[in-house]
Amino acid sequence: MDIKDMFLSHHLWAQSDGKSGRKLEIVKKEICELNLTEINLSCSEIVDSNASNSFLTNNDMSDCYFLGSSFD
Repeated sequence: MDIKDMFLSHHLWAQSDGKSGRKLEIVKKEICELNLTEINLSCSEIVDSNASNSFLTNNDMSDCYFLGSSFD
């Protein structure tokens, strides 16, 4: 599954209260130059990853963890 599909699957998971889709847990990935606007990222985990030049606007990020990740 490519990285964009992982975010979309998490969005579905978050919107359906875990009934469909898959929770996003990313560790040490390059998630550069993605347009992730209006995506539900609540309860996702993005650890030690690089999100350079990605757009993360108008998202629900409640309980979202960006541990050791960079956003240059």
